[in-house]
Order: sequence, then structure tokens, then C-alpha cells
Amino acid sequence: MKREAVQEERQRNKEKGEVDNDNVNANADMPVEKVLEAELAVEPKTDTYIDAQKDAVTNICQAADKQLFTIGEWAKRIP
Repeated sequence: MKREAVQEERQRNKEKGEVDNDNVNANADMPVEKVLEAELAVEPKTDTYIDAQKDAVTNICQAADKQLFTIGEWAKRIP
């Protein structure tokens, strides 16, 4: 759509008193509580990384592996 057409439609809707329902129903689709619950469930504990090795490449690979696993677990918990 052209920018002018979008702006004109928004102006017409504003004059009619219509509200953009996309923003109103955003929390209904994915409640903040569920997102927070999923994040807290997969958040790594601080003592997980105490036994860090001296090899930087190994540390980076292990960190990347842990992040990918954590993201996967987090995504499973999101509605």
C-alpha cells in the first residue's frame, strides 16, 4: 500500500472513533505472566559457570551450546 493511502485510512478511522484492536489484544494472545514464567524456568543458575576452563574456545562453544539449549527450552514453554 502507498504511504498516503495508509495515512488517509488511519485519519478516517480516527475521525470515526475506531481503535486499533491489535494493540488492545496483544496481552490476550501471550500473557506477560506466561513469558516471565517460561524465562524463569530456563534461566541458568549463577553457580553453573563456576568451573570454567581456561581454554577460551571451549568456553565459547559451551556457552553457545547452553544458550541454544536454553532458547529451545524457553520456546517450548511459550504459549
